[in-house]
Amino acid sequence: GAEPELAFEPEELEQAVCQGGAVLTGTLVNLAQEQDDIAENVLLGYQITGGPDFVDGVQLDPQSWDMIPAAGQVNFQIKVDLDDDGWSAAPDGTQVKVRVFVGHETNRPGGHDSTLEATLVKDCAAAPTETPEGTPTETPSGTVTGSPGPNRHRHHDA
Repeated sequence: GAEPELAFEPEELEQAVCQGGAVLTGTLVNLAQEQDDIAENVLLGYQITGGPDFVDGVQLDPQSWDMIPAAGQVNFQIKVDLDDDGWSAAPDGTQVKVRVFVGHETNRPGGHDSTLEATLVKDCAAAPTETPEGTPTETPSGTVTGSPGPNRHRHHDA
């Protein structure tokens, strides 16, 4: 009689990526409050819904749990490897979308409605430029910013 209700929170993740790939962290929550409403043998699945030509592979880690208790939650990583050649040639703003869903859960064979949309957006314009070797990254200056400390205006008694 268990009635777990699994949901992804949040249901959308987005990350700017210039090259290589990305790792996004998702959370799956059992919204059911009754102690018996345990989700058992939970298995996640995924589908590439946008930009499949740019994807070398997707890995969910972990992809399954024996049990998620009522009011419990688990975190997982969505690792997306991008095809370097195709992705590097793609213009900024190109998107890859991966939909994560509950592929199997014993106590609710009809399935769970919640999905997670993970979007990678190509953005190389904002990527930090590499600093040449030997160049200091911070220039020391004589200006001190911040609030004055307690000793700034000390009065000396004669």
